[in-house]
Amino acid sequence: MHLRLIERLRCPVTGERLGLQESVMHEGRVESGLLVTESGAHRYPVRNFVPRFVPQSNYADNFGIQWNKFRLTQLDSFSKQTISSDRFWAATSWSARDMAGRWVLDAGCGAGRFAEVALSTGAEVVALDYSSAADACYANLSHHPNLHVVQGDIYALPFAKRSFPFVYSLGVLQHTPDVARAVASLPPVAMVGGRLCVDFYEKSWRAMFHPRHFLRPFTTRLRHDRLFAALERWVPGLLRCSGALKKVSVLGKDLARLVP
Repeated sequence: MHLRLIERLRCPVTGERLGLQESVMHEGRVESGLLVTESGAHRYPVRNFVPRFVPQSNYADNFGIQWNKFRLTQLDSFSKQTISSDRFWAATSWSARDMAGRWVLDAGCGAGRFAEVALSTGAEVVALDYSSAADACYANLSHHPNLHVVQGDIYALPFAKRSFPFVYSLGVLQHTPDVARAVASLPPVAMVGGRLCVDFYEKSWRAMFHPRHFLRPFTTRLRHDRLFAALERWVPGLLRCSGALKKVSVLGKDLARLVP
């Protein structure tokens, strides 16, 4: 954690400023320590360069496991594609020139696919995730001097009000328990006149037939190791099936959506 991030951090419970105690520094960053409120009533650890405002285990554990196991998969720098950057610029319509040197919040960073794009503009990027994917993001992008990773809750953001001229949350909100509440949590940390971009799954008849609706009651009850073993066994064949269905004229795209 860079010391300059502390000015923007606040206690997610009381809104108080935070002071740093018992810090251990490494190459100019806080490797470990405690963030303590002015009253001393609340304390939050810094572990492995990341301030932590949530319990180590939470409802997003599956995402943490996924993005630590496959932490490089969606990074354009790894894939040598432009998939993440194309989506980022198409969704936000922002310009790299406007973002340069400004503070940007990535709410739900995962392993850092969009944070990498934002960092390429020269912005100061705060990448927040509820899960241990925050560690994958730090591992992927810590070579950027303008990266700030935080493990925190979108419903109780640990930031001062009006801190960010740019706020985005892409591919995240549909996975939260209360989407409307998650959306509503973002404007208070955006500056007046700032820019905010979110996206989420469409609500349509097509979306209602997506396999996730009938799979989730089963997959959420499986142990992580059993679920992953099942995925390793089934996904290669399902991908081939989906690819074949996409080639069917007219209905191919819709038929392919029926395959998990």
